[in-house]
Amino acid sequence: MLERFDYIFSYWIVLWYVLYELNLVSYNPKGALIPALLANFMFLCIMLYYSYSYTIVFVTIVMLIKGIPLWSIWNDPYRLKDVYATIVLFVLYLLWIWINDVNIHNVLNKQLHHIYTNEPIGPGMYYLKKSKFL
Repeated sequence: MLERFDYIFSYWIVLWYVLYELNLVSYNPKGALIPALLANFMFLCIMLYYSYSYTIVFVTIVMLIKGIPLWSIWNDPYRLKDVYATIVLFVLYLLWIWINDVNIHNVLNKQLHHIYTNEPIGPGMYYLKKSKFL
């Protein structure tokens, strides 16, 4: 079974970025996008090692939902309040997965298992494949 969108922190960051761009929140998500992009780079290295067939799709999605957003706000000022907002969002995420009785290690292990078995690793890739875009 594939994880729900709300169990993957990257989707929380993407939502935050959209709210920031729509001026619905004033907290800059740059501090969350950078580590998220670095984590995806680690996934990319694992994918290349295992000759994962969805690597190009993964890179495309990462560039669309993290690379371009980070580039678009790169010159926006990043303040201490933005650091606090990043921490608060991550704590809310941890609280959310705790309330839903989800183990963060299991989420990560499922994604790694999907790489090993050459299956889509996240909800976005899964639904793209299911809709015949992949």
